[in-house]
Amino acid sequence: KYKFTPSTPIVAQLERYFGQQAPRAAIEGRAGTQSMLEGLPVEQESMPVALARAVSALVGDRRGIQAWELTGTAVEASGYLPGDILLVDPHEPPADGDVVCAEIADPQSGAKHPIFRVFQKPYLLAATFDRGLRLPLLVDDRSVIVRGVVTDRVSRRRPRKIQ
Repeated sequence: KYKFTPSTPIVAQLERYFGQQAPRAAIEGRAGTQSMLEGLPVEQESMPVALARAVSALVGDRRGIQAWELTGTAVEASGYLPGDILLVDPHEPPADGDVVCAEIADPQSGAKHPIFRVFQKPYLLAATFDRGLRLPLLVDDRSVIVRGVVTDRVSRRRPRKIQ
């Protein structure tokens, strides 16, 4: 296990030493901002009553918990599917293997986008079947920032597919 996240100058030195770039939050090649949308913040007031009660019970007396509706598939192999409500604790330090909510900056516009990935210090990894999302992202606390750990999930019943 790593005991620290390398700073940007250290990463630059390692890149020079090994003669290749470290993976970064590359967004180019994606079809606009909409494709970056992996989650939407959700207010309990806008949830159906039963869902709001479930979320309230999971939050309990913890402060600062944020509810997100997952819209992307970047953590589907970890069991998190689009439509799930994820509770993110910004006070919980991430540990290797945690699913986290992170923020990545678009290098062209500077706009920040929420993403969900598996934390493996010092990287964020996708757990998905989508080959386009598999590039590891270096957490540099500048263009890629971990905002919180997913501590709980509420999954809605999904209709069965008839074959």
